[in-house]
Amino acid sequence: TVIKPPELPISYPYPIEIQQLVDQLMEVTRLVVNQYMNEMKARLSVQCETCVVENNSISTAIQTLTNQKEDIDLVVMCAHGATGHSTRPYGSVARDYLEHGEKDVLVIQDLIRSKITPSPSEISIEKHEGR
Repeated sequence: TVIKPPELPISYPYPIEIQQLVDQLMEVTRLVVNQYMNEMKARLSVQCETCVVENNSISTAIQTLTNQKEDIDLVVMCAHGATGHSTRPYGSVARDYLEHGEKDVLVIQDLIRSKITPSPSEISIEKHEGR
């Protein structure tokens, strides 16, 4: 899992009171994410390793981590992240890894079929096939 630090509309370095709030938010986020990852790991019937990384770019963090570690057999990720746009089969992070990743990957579709809305091109194809 990649934790992305909060983006603020002020330039860095932040005033001390703002930095303290950012630090508190990151600490709570680390605790929650680690707890979640431990729960998910306990539910799996295979031995696995989880990792929590902090980076401003989720795609870059995943690429860097998986390229550096030689003992990774499989990268497992959801098809969609926080934004979860249902008009595309994969979100930008999953798509980026599929295009540039160097390890085997299992992408889990996290949207149920009825929630996936067809793209404009799919709608066009359906209209033309129905003629």
